[in-house]
Amino acid sequence: MDSMVSFKKSIVHITSNPLVPEPFKSQIYTNFRIFHKFAYYTILSPYNYCSLTNSNLNGKHYFNTKISITRKWLSYLPQLAITALFFSTKSHRLNKTLQQNPASLYALSHTYSALFAMFIFTYTLHRNGGTAMGKFYSKCAQQCGSPCIAMGWKTWIKTTWPTILLVSTPAVKVMKSMISAYFAFSKDRDLTDQIVHLAISVLMSFYMTACVSYIYIAVVQCYQLSKDSVKYLKTNRKHLTLDIIVTHYGVLVDVTTKMNNCTANIMLGSLMIGITAFCKYLGALDEVPMANLVEIIIQLVVFILTLALCGESASNFQNISKLISEMWRNKEFDQSEESGVSILLHDMAQNPIGLKAHAFLMTYSFMGTILGTILTYVIIFLQFSYTEKV
Repeated sequence: MDSMVSFKKSIVHITSNPLVPEPFKSQIYTNFRIFHKFAYYTILSPYNYCSLTNSNLNGKHYFNTKISITRKWLSYLPQLAITALFFSTKSHRLNKTLQQNPASLYALSHTYSALFAMFIFTYTLHRNGGTAMGKFYSKCAQQCGSPCIAMGWKTWIKTTWPTILLVSTPAVKVMKSMISAYFAFSKDRDLTDQIVHLAISVLMSFYMTACVSYIYIAVVQCYQLSKDSVKYLKTNRKHLTLDIIVTHYGVLVDVTTKMNNCTANIMLGSLMIGITAFCKYLGALDEVPMANLVEIIIQLVVFILTLALCGESASNFQNISKLISEMWRNKEFDQSEESGVSILLHDMAQNPIGLKAHAFLMTYSFMGTILGTILTYVIIFLQFSYTEKV
């Protein structure tokens, strides 16, 4: 009899005190750590983010920013060199009139977009003495499930292979530019002029590819964060309370806000690069070698896939509010929590989270707008080409 009473008491205790799920964890910092090491050792950024020995993950300053004046000036030199060479070689002008080649306007727009994205990228890496990026890394580190060192190498490769691939693309792009310049070398042209154009090509390729790679890393990690979040909530649904959900959602808002502080303007520049690149290459398909054509198609596919991942991330974050609404309808919350749930759902509807391109939230509808703009250009270009043939 006593054992039956004890058993009933334990059931009442478990029912009235549901299990508290483990804190939300995500490995996004493991990937961003690779990028900021890459940025530091290639002098894209003069700042090295080192963990403090007495680190407190709940504190504001988890990373100690180390910098030397020499590295800071060295990180500015390539941008200054690109700008000087760009204007000194008159690359900012149209080589042909629009009547001769309308696509030349898009080629110039693509170059200006690359310059704009490069300066925004550099500004972001230097912003507020490196503290903007440092706070973002700190927040990501708080969500890291386990230290990078504690991972096995198989787990580490499985977690970071997209980032490793993206970080290696700037070096591959530079090698391609140098090989192309070698085969295009001509004794009839001025040697100094060829060296200057090679320097512009190499520097622009490296910075533009590094900028785009950083955005791709951010997009993949934001998507992973949204996926981890939905999985976490669905797995622990039976044990969720309003306090746990609010705390979890607050973490998501904080991470995405800090991520947007470090990516929103660069994202806008990357979109401009992608759109103008597509228009530029479409206008010169008959002049492009087959090897370059394959590269162009791959770039277009990756660009569209990136937009799709942004839209899917925003959709996953919206699914959180759908899950909470479903729990509310099924009366899975206490009556005392219902007013709080209503306020939380209203806040989610008014302030959706996800990656942004400046002030524009990257959703599927925004992706449709961009693809619609590209499609409009395709139609106009095809009409123009048909008129020329007639």
